[in-house]
Amino acid sequence: MKRRKKMKNRSWKLWIGSLVLAWMMIALPLAAQAQKVLKIGCNTNFKTKEGIEIKKWHDLITKAVNAQGGWKVGNETYRLEIITDDNGGDATKVRSTMEKQIFRDGVKILLDNFLSNEITSAQICEENKVLGLGEGFRPDGAKSDFNYYYRTSGIFFGRAFHYLIYRDYYKKGARTGLFITPEGEAARIQAEQYGAAMTLAGIKPLTPIFYLPDTVDFGPIATKIKSQKADMVELAGAGGSQAIDIISSLNDAGWKGSISPSSVNKSQLESIVKKVGSYFDGTELLYFDPRGIQKDPEMLKWLDLYTKEYGEFNESGCFWTGGWWILRDAVNKTKSVDVEVLKKYLDKMPTGVMTLTGYSQLFARPDLGNYRTIDVAPGHGVGIIKNGKMEYFKQVTVKDQYLVSIKAYNLVDPFKKYWEKYGKPTFPPEKSEFDFADLDK
Repeated sequence: MKRRKKMKNRSWKLWIGSLVLAWMMIALPLAAQAQKVLKIGCNTNFKTKEGIEIKKWHDLITKAVNAQGGWKVGNETYRLEIITDDNGGDATKVRSTMEKQIFRDGVKILLDNFLSNEITSAQICEENKVLGLGEGFRPDGAKSDFNYYYRTSGIFFGRAFHYLIYRDYYKKGARTGLFITPEGEAARIQAEQYGAAMTLAGIKPLTPIFYLPDTVDFGPIATKIKSQKADMVELAGAGGSQAIDIISSLNDAGWKGSISPSSVNKSQLESIVKKVGSYFDGTELLYFDPRGIQKDPEMLKWLDLYTKEYGEFNESGCFWTGGWWILRDAVNKTKSVDVEVLKKYLDKMPTGVMTLTGYSQLFARPDLGNYRTIDVAPGHGVGIIKNGKMEYFKQVTVKDQYLVSIKAYNLVDPFKKYWEKYGKPTFPPEKSEFDFADLDK
């Protein structure tokens, strides 16, 4: 009886042991296959339409990548997590939001920071050896002091966009141009940069007009513009309702000339046309809607995915997600997510990368003593207003952005010395209107 009981206990233990062993054989491979997580941070302003759309694109990218099993990088596969936080347009919150992402969320890569103060962003990246791919155009942001920050959205190498528009306005008779925008530190830099493009196009820049950000009555400003006999006006940072009010005031004042509003979305255009009718026709401006222009098969799939996910297409965030596509290219080319490996690749970016709105490419800034490719020349469309509607007009290429900017800023000599030592850059396969020979004309 005792023997039978012992055998029964032994059989029970053997069965339990077999069950545990079987479970371990299943559990160990599952544990080994547990997917790593790649966390990426973004710091933007949800008070802007661009900020909201950047988050929507990040959410869509995350969902699409993970639905395919994750991001295969070399021998590893990562579950992607892009943490897009709101800084509310508050300069103090920019730092606290970025530090939260670095220290609490554990991100090692930040991208597509929009209206997040590039100097603060670059400093934080430098202090913590975090890779930053953000926005900016101030000279201080491209100096060699910052080794971990790249301007993947910016307008320093953006003068071809304005030059090509100003050149068209020159052909229509414009000989003097006036820069008008809200007062601010960045506005002074922009006035100088845009004025350089005017000069290159044959248009004489007049003394800029800077107004208080809370200005609501633009009648006196419109009268001043008319009295200065400006043939064209560049509204630059005067966006949204202010652009609408300025254009309406110019119409009311009887001013006749060409307008460069930089950017106007669909609802703003409708408001302008409602107020001024055909007065706005012939205006050339930024065209960020890639539909009907984009021919890259993969980008077309992404545009289709966006529409399926959100129901209605909104172009506001397309241009400002350039950091993601540049990062993705660097990760895929290096087969690594290591910050130092990616930094080494980005420091010598070989050529352009396709983004939602066209090619973008990073270039060095020898004029600032910085020989790392850290500043972007973004390609994108130019639109034109016809019969109250915006139509696609032409494309600004990476090569045009790069060379026209160098010429406009009178930086040919430092760049020539740079090319002699490091070679001329290799551009994406696009037909440009400006070439190296034009730098000497």
